[in-house]
Amino acid sequence: MSEPDHPVELPSLPEARPWLSVIMPVYNGERYLRAALESVACEAAMTSGQLPMEIIAVDDGSTDASPAILEEFRDRLPLKIIRQAASGSWVGATNAGIRLATGHHIGFLHQDDLWLPGRLPALRNLVDAFPEAGWYFHAVTYIDEAGSTRGRLQAPLRRGRHEPHRLLAKLLVQNFVSIPSPIIRRDVVQRAGKLDPR
Repeated sequence: MSEPDHPVELPSLPEARPWLSVIMPVYNGERYLRAALESVACEAAMTSGQLPMEIIAVDDGSTDASPAILEEFRDRLPLKIIRQAASGSWVGATNAGIRLATGHHIGFLHQDDLWLPGRLPALRNLVDAFPEAGWYFHAVTYIDEAGSTRGRLQAPLRRGRHEPHRLLAKLLVQNFVSIPSPIIRRDVVQRAGKLDPR
């Protein structure tokens, strides 16, 4: 995230707000988009609304079937679809989504990523175990176009709370946080400002 000139302005909060806002930048993603949304829909069904969320899909000027695929999921997901002229950057689309987020926490999902079964309850357990933490992340598994595992990115840390300076020192050696892994407390996002497009 960039150093903010001022805090990012987030919308006023509704009385009953979601636990998690998922920001999904979309651009000509028809090849994988349906599978990404299906993985989230399965999680939503599995938790039976116990972990309320909103998905904010920001279509960055797609010219393929992405807008139609997003519409297919309106009845299955708490989906807000934002259409904007192409900014040419997933960061710009993500920042547009962040500005509309109302959840207690903000997470991310790219159009070619999948959520594994059990992700939402595992994240909620992590948040409940460490409520004072500002952001949470977990390992990710890399898959190819056929869905075969190609690798795994695991943080060189034990489960638990870590002081910012220790975490930063490890991140400077190797970035081990990969989208869609992190979720960040809303107030932390607001203070940190928008994602830096550089």
